[in-house]
Amino acid sequence: PCELLRTLTEMLGDAHNSSVTDQKLEQEHTPPRAAGGRHLRILLVEDMEMNQVVASRMLRNLGHQVTVVENGALAVEAVGKGCYDIVFMDIQMPVMDGAEATRLIRENERSGAFSRRVAIVAMTAHALKGDKEKYLENEMDAYISKPLYVSALEGIIESVAAQFFLPECAYLEGEESDGQQEQSAFVGFSAEGDTAGNAGNAAFAVPGHDVSSKAGAIDRELMYRSIGDDPDTLKQAMNIYLVDAPQLFKDMVAAVERGDNAALVNAAHALKGITAYYTREDVYLKLKYMAETGREKTLLADKAALEQDFHLLHKGLTELLFSIQKFLNEPDL
Repeated sequence: PCELLRTLTEMLGDAHNSSVTDQKLEQEHTPPRAAGGRHLRILLVEDMEMNQVVASRMLRNLGHQVTVVENGALAVEAVGKGCYDIVFMDIQMPVMDGAEATRLIRENERSGAFSRRVAIVAMTAHALKGDKEKYLENEMDAYISKPLYVSALEGIIESVAAQFFLPECAYLEGEESDGQQEQSAFVGFSAEGDTAGNAGNAAFAVPGHDVSSKAGAIDRELMYRSIGDDPDTLKQAMNIYLVDAPQLFKDMVAAVERGDNAALVNAAHALKGITAYYTREDVYLKLKYMAETGREKTLLADKAALEQDFHLLHKGLTELLFSIQKFLNEPDL
């Protein structure tokens, strides 16, 4: 079984030959007016680069200033040093998860170590019954499921801002950012825009592989609804996916070889989250099943079933990534 998995992941890796366009998250001035006339300072806590790009672009397009950090520990530090109106807090992250980060932020607020209470919105791809109540009990103020949609994001911001908006920590109505205020807004991205050292690879089709199946095709309506139709954002998000998806697949393979069910589930969950922007068909459904089932029982016990799952994932990912690369090559993008 392990030899087969190694062969599959080598096929994925060897299929990458051309380099991805440099990943750039350019600093932009806050638009002159935000929804409701409020320019808010928002801390986005999210470990997946693709989710960072999509969510931060949505928030900036809604007129808000955005700072991005990649785990809960950095979020606690940022809230302690900065001044934010809303924190969008991912739940499942490395180093420190969102629940623990929220607990520490609230403790510091109660002790007076942090000068003001910040509104915290939970973000998770686990849209399970009872999640909202659980996060509210953990002193979060609202809940939104991923992938994010602009309309839902705007609605949550309006609702939370109406309850927790503090004028001294936000732009004055109609005031524009002056560039200097934006310099700290994208923590984790270098000046050259090379994100986390990713030297991507764009081509993904296995030679001779049939990529005509609709199961591996991009759902364009879903993609535009999730990411938007801005060409630069689409290109950036797609190029990130071309790098991150194969790496997460390899992480799943490595977890199987180590006999680490938790790591397998975490990688499947992460891959499901970024795949949800492009399809809700076979690949997504298989990853969703693995991520959810693996939390209840080990996926490693049935080796034959696991091999079959990886065969299906390999085929579906190859088709999806080929479809994404084909979309990127369209002249009118």
